[in-house]
Amino acid sequence: MIKSEPRERSTRQRRAIRNVFETADRPLAPDEVLAAVQRSGAGGSLATVYRSIRAFIDEGYLTSVELPGTGAFYEIAGKTHHHHFSCLKCRRVYELEGCLPSETLRLPRGFRAVAHDLTVFGTCASCR
Repeated sequence: MIKSEPRERSTRQRRAIRNVFETADRPLAPDEVLAAVQRSGAGGSLATVYRSIRAFIDEGYLTSVELPGTGAFYEIAGKTHHHHFSCLKCRRVYELEGCLPSETLRLPRGFRAVAHDLTVFGTCASCR
């Protein structure tokens, strides 16, 4: 006979992981998600976090934020166009409001931009 407890636990952990993203005000690394889930008392492992993130990406709930020189971060999908700030000290990533107008970029003659991505690197207020 197969116990249903692991399935219920997995569902509870997945809800806890979803809640972490819903209450976060910035993109999160998997280890940050795990720490928040464990603080909530839901338990879990890094493998559970990665499985849940993969499922949430497949559902279209999360999207990956890839930054040069870092591992992947994840945030809720469907947000308006925005950029990111990466703290070089604590390694946290924050969302930036606003966007530089593409007209301020000087492209070589004959070039046409169709998209852009901007990441600002520095030190966050907590680390200063």
